Amino acid sequence: VDAMVVGHVVGATALGAVDSTQPVLGLFVDFFVGLCTGATVVISQLWGAHDNRRLSTAVHTALAFAFVAGLAITVVCLPLAEPILRFMNTPPENMGYALSFIRVQLLGIVFMMVYNMGASILRAVGDSRRPFYFIAVSTVLNIALDILFVPVLGWGVAGAAWATVISEAVCCVLAVVALMRYAGPCRLV
Repeated sequence: VDAMVVGHVVGATALGAVDSTQPVLGLFVDFFVGLCTGATVVISQLWGAHDNRRLSTAVHTALAFAFVAGLAITVVCLPLAEPILRFMNTPPENMGYALSFIRVQLLGIVFMMVYNMGASILRAVGDSRRPFYFIAVSTVLNIALDILFVPVLGWGVAGAAWATVISEAVCCVLAVVALMRYAGPCRLV
């Protein structure tokens, strides 16, 4: 949706800029989804074994890791955004748009990581409905904010990035609240 709205409202150069950031952002997302899968295996095994003490430790460790990893990626990659995009041969006419998009996305990557880990934990203990509802709410919110921020408020590429970050933050909060209210050893305290 970001690409569609940006391409339609801002233009082809902005669309190219958004697309040029996807390999970098996708690298982090795909790598972290793999880590979430590993955590899911451990958590589901502990859940099945009724090892509540270790299960609680695994849940808290996984979420703490997601939070710290998200912050670390932001701190390390934010100042390196331009060199990374240059290394990827981002065209000069796309660079300004690409930098504004990737910098905002990096500011919010912690939300994406914590949501993915929280959703993985919920799925590991058999709750696949709530993560689906959370991502559905986030998707609708992202679309609405894209329309508000880009064509209505004129924020351009940065507006599309902020729409995504805000919707990811909402998704993250929903997952964390679900884990805080969970009755049982997966409860986040």
